[in-house]
Amino acid sequence: MSYAAVARVLGWLVAGFGAAMMVPIVLAVAADESRSAVGFVGGAAAALFVGVVLVIATQGRSAAVGRREIILLSALVWVVLAAFGALPFVLGGPANSYADGYFETLSGLTTTGLTVFRDPATLDRSLLIWRAMLQWLGGLATIVLAVAVLPYLGLGGVQVRQGDSAQRVGQALRPGLRQAARTLSFAYGMLTGLCLVALLIAGMPPLDAVCHAMSTISTGGFSTHAAPMDAFRRPAIEIVLIVFMLLGALNFALHGPALGGRLSVYRRDSECRLMLVIVTLATAGTALYLTGIGQFDAGEAVRRGLFDVVSAITTTGYAGPAAGAGLNVLVFVMLGLAVIGGATGSTAGGLKLMRWLLLLRQSGRELVRLTRPHGVVPVRYGGASVSSAVVQSVWGVFVAYMFSLVVLAIGLAAFGIAFPAALALAVSSLANAGPGVAGSGGVAVEIAGLATGAKGLIGLGMVAGRLELLAMLVLLNPMFWRN
Repeated sequence: MSYAAVARVLGWLVAGFGAAMMVPIVLAVAADESRSAVGFVGGAAAALFVGVVLVIATQGRSAAVGRREIILLSALVWVVLAAFGALPFVLGGPANSYADGYFETLSGLTTTGLTVFRDPATLDRSLLIWRAMLQWLGGLATIVLAVAVLPYLGLGGVQVRQGDSAQRVGQALRPGLRQAARTLSFAYGMLTGLCLVALLIAGMPPLDAVCHAMSTISTGGFSTHAAPMDAFRRPAIEIVLIVFMLLGALNFALHGPALGGRLSVYRRDSECRLMLVIVTLATAGTALYLTGIGQFDAGEAVRRGLFDVVSAITTTGYAGPAAGAGLNVLVFVMLGLAVIGGATGSTAGGLKLMRWLLLLRQSGRELVRLTRPHGVVPVRYGGASVSSAVVQSVWGVFVAYMFSLVVLAIGLAAFGIAFPAALALAVSSLANAGPGVAGSGGVAVEIAGLATGAKGLIGLGMVAGRLELLAMLVLLNPMFWRN
């Protein structure tokens, strides 16, 4: 393990994170938000100082970054950056404690969207922009991790989705990462800009549009209001958010060719087709339920159902079940959609559509073998056969995910949270699914009022979900730390 290499890369990331705080500093000064300006200056100074010290201290030392260093960095980046990103919330005043500030920052960077603030509308504009930036930066880091790093590591079957690109990245990791970062950043930035323009045209105020554009493309869920869909309940705004939530939950490797005019890449993609099928069926079922209980007419039921379904499966979490408070069938639908999640190579959380496709095809294979025990029935994905080792890896992720979900829910219930609410919070954190999903448990839970231990468990779930779970489990293996 080259700890010098890890420290050096981490130093550059921390310093860059501190530089990013210059944006809200300028905004805070321009808006005369003096206390927030002090908080951002303090956070930027601390991040720049530590980052530069780490870079200087490791200057001239071995900087080889291999498999183990990448795994360790992929975990440390969220935890360490959150420590500095919390400072503006603490020094700037709105957070009640450092733990709350850290939770808010970690929730933003992992694009989960759970918040300790009861009404974000009371925050300074610079802090609202910072919250949105946290999710936007976290979303960019997520897609680089998912497209360029996890396939190289071969964790959880994601190497299937990228074909032989994993091998190319393995042969020349740093050049591969640089090229991937440039390509993905271009698509990510273009989609964010298009979303911003569309929201402005749809009638959303400029500050709200900027924040929601970054939050939507990152499928994060942070909003400028406590109930965003009550504040912006307009068909035009909802349509824009639905379209860009779906784009944020699709593989970003598709968006580059699509922006170049090759829209057929969406039609040929298995995950994209499955996403549309699930959204269509879930929306139809939700609309029928809402119409059947007499809450909405048919048109309004389809509109509400579509937004809620897309919000859940993309793990953005802007809205919860439209049928109101209490446990009902829609609660389980929304929780299930969040666990399914978006596509690999996207900013969305959940188990990912690719894994569900492989699990379904493996199950079909086993059913065929009941009548043809000696038959050769390959599991195929993207026109190629998938090895048994990859299928076993996917099953391993599935079992670990479900086990972690149960343990997390029980742990949260031990802090006095009603079990339905604890289960919803567990799904929200592990699927990085946001406040709309977390509020599906039938019992209102305010994050700010939870015990510090409960917040810590939720934070652990957020990081585990963002790391595709297995990367975190690898760190718990003593063999990983041996030279």
